[in-house]
Amino acid sequence: MALESCEGGELFDQIVRKGRLSEDDARFYAAEIVDILEYLHGLGLIHRDVKPENLLLTSDGHIKIADFGSVKPTRDTPIKVLPNSTTERACTFVGTAAYVPPEVLNSAPATFGNDLWALGCTLYQMLSGSSPFKDASEWLIFQRIIARDLKFPEYFSAEARDLVDKLLVCLNTYCLYGSCAQVPHILFMQLKCCFVLYKYDK
Repeated sequence: MALESCEGGELFDQIVRKGRLSEDDARFYAAEIVDILEYLHGLGLIHRDVKPENLLLTSDGHIKIADFGSVKPTRDTPIKVLPNSTTERACTFVGTAAYVPPEVLNSAPATFGNDLWALGCTLYQMLSGSSPFKDASEWLIFQRIIARDLKFPEYFSAEARDLVDKLLVCLNTYCLYGSCAQVPHILFMQLKCCFVLYKYDK
C-alpha cells in the first residue's frame, strides 16, 4: 500500500510546538478542514475521528486528513465497499473521547454533525493549545461534554468564540435551523464566509 507523504507532520505537533496557533493560522487550517469535510460529506461519508492527530500537513503547509478506519457511510453514498457499513455500527462509540458529541455518548446514530462538533473541538484546540473538554479522566471528559461545560480563554476574539460556540452545539439544538439534515450545509456556508478571505493568504 502506498501512502502520500506528509512531511509537515501532524497538526497536533504544530500546536504543541507553538503552544497555540495565531487566529490567522487557525482560520487557514480550519478553512482546509471545512473543504475536506464538505467533500467527504458530499460522498455520504462521516469521518467520525476528526482531531489534530489525524490532520497531516504537506511540505507546503496544506492539510490532509488521515485514519479512515472509523468512517461511517450513509445510505446515500455512491461508495459501496466500505468498513462500518452495517446499521448495527451506526450507534457504536468510535472516535476519541475529547472530540465526540454528547449524542454519541447517548448512543445516537452517527450524523454529519459528529464531524462538525469535532471541527469545533479542533478549532478550539488550535486557538488555545488544549481540547475544550480536557479533564483528568475519560469519565470526567464525558461529563463535561454532556453538560457542555465550555469555557473560553480571555484572549479568544468574539469571532472565534461565536464560531466555536456554533459548532459545539448539541445536535438536537441544530433542529432549530428547520431540518437536522440541512445543518451541515448551513454551517458549511457560514464557515466558508468566515474563512474564504484567509485561505490563500498563507
